[in-house]
Amino acid sequence: MKRLSWKWLLIMGCLLSLQVLARGRVQIDFTGQPYLDEKLRLQVEIEVGRTGYLPLREVRIHYRNYGENNFRSQVMLPEGLRYLASVDLSDQTGQMVEYFLSVEYADGAFQFYPEDGPESELMQIAVNQDFDSGDGIVVITPEPGEIIYADEFLLTASFFGLSNQIDHERTKVFLDSYDVSRSEFLQKFDDFISFAPRRIPPGSHTLRVELYSFSGRLLTQKEWQFSATPRKGPAPKTSNFDVTGNFFAETRNENLVDGTQKREYNKTGLRIEAGTEQYTFGGRIYLSNQEDSRLQPVNRYSGFAQTNFWNERFLRLNAGDTYPQLNQFLLNNIFIRGFHGQLYLKFINFDFTTGQTVRGIEGDSVAVTTIVPGTFEREVTGMRLSFGTRKSFQFGITTTKGKDDPNSIKYGNKPEETAAGGLDVFLATPNRKFIVEGSFNASSYNPNIL
Repeated sequence: MKRLSWKWLLIMGCLLSLQVLARGRVQIDFTGQPYLDEKLRLQVEIEVGRTGYLPLREVRIHYRNYGENNFRSQVMLPEGLRYLASVDLSDQTGQMVEYFLSVEYADGAFQFYPEDGPESELMQIAVNQDFDSGDGIVVITPEPGEIIYADEFLLTASFFGLSNQIDHERTKVFLDSYDVSRSEFLQKFDDFISFAPRRIPPGSHTLRVELYSFSGRLLTQKEWQFSATPRKGPAPKTSNFDVTGNFFAETRNENLVDGTQKREYNKTGLRIEAGTEQYTFGGRIYLSNQEDSRLQPVNRYSGFAQTNFWNERFLRLNAGDTYPQLNQFLLNNIFIRGFHGQLYLKFINFDFTTGQTVRGIEGDSVAVTTIVPGTFEREVTGMRLSFGTRKSFQFGITTTKGKDDPNSIKYGNKPEETAAGGLDVFLATPNRKFIVEGSFNASSYNPNIL
């Protein structure tokens, strides 16, 4: 009797182990880049890698027009471990379509791709690759049809809803037929761009902004016209204290057609800038209900103070969330929560930045022998010394160092440390028709500093 009971316990234990393994998630890999055919059908093909034993009931693709609340869905056809979908988008009224995939198991459990879909940033595809809808781009200045002074030109455009999908290095800006995407007067931030050459020729002008994904696909573009008029006499110089700013708030609800998934998104932001011709200061705040201390930061806070010297020279101090541009290979447009200082004197310039690039997130001890590692808080420090204005010449020296803080969390993998240095040079003819750039960088990596 004892032997029989022992055998039953062994069988039950095996079944229990099998049930635990059965809940393993599948791995989804695209066999090729999703694309639109000539009939505006979205062709998607994936391969499912099994890590468990629980059967799959079905795989679906969910899609909708950009900005809509409700999703449509279509079952993907299985072919062995591959699943295919051909989604007719010819009746879509928008210029862009968002979509995600869902896997339903035999026990009713679901898995999504992207992992947090549909509440995360979804995959997108332009229904018309040559569109000019401007979806997601908000023009702040100059507005379409606006008449401005030629010596007061400033382009500012925001794209809050697309910030996590944009490859800023691919962002393009055109003034008339000139590509100014690499101009020293163009600044690219996480959710807006600014182009301030200070003066443009009088007359009618056309602006075009193009935003691209990390895969190089055009997400959206916007084109508009404005006019510039010469000022009669020199621009007035004043010491008046000026204040400018803008505020936005957005709320959005999303749900699937069958009503099984509902999500609410709320976000608000404020940007303000004040000062005189010599001194300026300001700040920006962005708040979202998606902020979670168990994830990397979503909210953004920043402030700056700047003093202007003679002939466009300045000293600027930034605190909070910054995106320093020191070296395009070592430290360029990377999120840092900390400090960034810039001294720009043309013949010699200095940048210094320090802060956190990754928030520390505590791991968990699930069982005596099982630990889910967390994320160490990472501190980064960078310095750059450069000579020249980068109009025709600049030589730069950059050093960076990053280090995980082992004391930031209790449960984690091996803390890491990196250090890097680089030299770069920029040469250009006066009209910038011929440009030569070069960079040499070296780095070291310590996979475990304990």
